[in-house]
Amino acid sequence: MANYIERIGVSHCGEIAERNKWMFREQPIDDVGIDAHMEITEPTGKPKQLIALQIKSGASWFKEKRDDCVIFRDINERQYNYWTIRKRK
Repeated sequence: MANYIERIGVSHCGEIAERNKWMFREQPIDDVGIDAHMEITEPTGKPKQLIALQIKSGASWFKEKRDDCVIFRDINERQYNYWTIRKRK
C-alpha cells in the first residue's frame, strides 16, 4: 500500500485535474508504471489529450534542479526499461 506522501502526490494531481475540469483516473495497481491517467478536455468537455502519469512525491525525488527543472536520476533497470524500450515487431 502506498504511503501517505505518495497519496498526497496522487491527490494533488487529481486536484489539478479537478480545478481545470479535466478527467482524472487513478490506476491503483502497485507497479513501476502508470499511476494515473489525466484527460485534458476543451472547455466544452470535448476530449483533447490523454496523458499517462507516473507520479512522484516527497523531497527525496526532487534533490537536483537545473534551470527550473527537476533532474530525476534515481531509477532502476526495470523502471528504465519500462519507460524507454519499445516493443519490436
